[in-house]
Amino acid sequence: MAGLVSHPVNAEIPEPGPDVGEQTRATLMNFTKFLSSQKSFSYTAEMGYEAVQNSGLRIEFGATRKVTVQRPNRARIEAQRRDGGKRLVIIDGKEISVFDENENVYAIVPREGTLSEIIDYYVDELEMPLPLAELASDDLSEVLTENISFGHTIGESTISGILCDNLVLQNDEVDIQLWIAKGKKPLPRRVVITYKNEPGEPQFWATFVKWDLSPDVDDKQFTFKPPADANRITFAPRLAVIPGGAE
Repeated sequence: MAGLVSHPVNAEIPEPGPDVGEQTRATLMNFTKFLSSQKSFSYTAEMGYEAVQNSGLRIEFGATRKVTVQRPNRARIEAQRRDGGKRLVIIDGKEISVFDENENVYAIVPREGTLSEIIDYYVDELEMPLPLAELASDDLSEVLTENISFGHTIGESTISGILCDNLVLQNDEVDIQLWIAKGKKPLPRRVVITYKNEPGEPQFWATFVKWDLSPDVDDKQFTFKPPADANRITFAPRLAVIPGGAE
């Protein structure tokens, strides 16, 4: 097995400190302003997250997730876990609906406001996971940069054939490595997040396999109609959430 393990390549970067480089800040602002300006968009991402066992063993779980956003207050999130589990979340500006296909149960809670406000309520108050929810935020620039204490641009890298700027970001809780496409569509292509304060420092990662800035959206996509045989339940606070949005 030793022959299958490659040695890491060392890259020289500045020591972390209370600073975000000008090039890195410009790349982040370019990306966040561009995505925030889109009236609608969708992306499909392959995601993975680690569950660190008491023994130190790391077990990876994951899902494929398609997210469709229509501003100012509508979103549709379709997730399929690797074990076959499926979940649908619909935000229509008035209600949040969640349907678990395998359990054949759903929950609905009224909530109005901007998409940012509704998502914050879903994540913070209902304690429901929603990986990369920040991408739908109306104030993405502020959300992404306000808690970053260090940022540096490593250089250029290619992700799935797309040339990207490779950034490293840091605060007291997480280390982030982010790849943002260069050019007229500065969209994220991959992200890796390390949760430094969690036991074993587990990681969450996502690779964006498709972006669509002109998705074909209609009211049906943001209308939830539960199956006739599905059971309605209520939202209940979660006792624990695995970093990265384990469901």
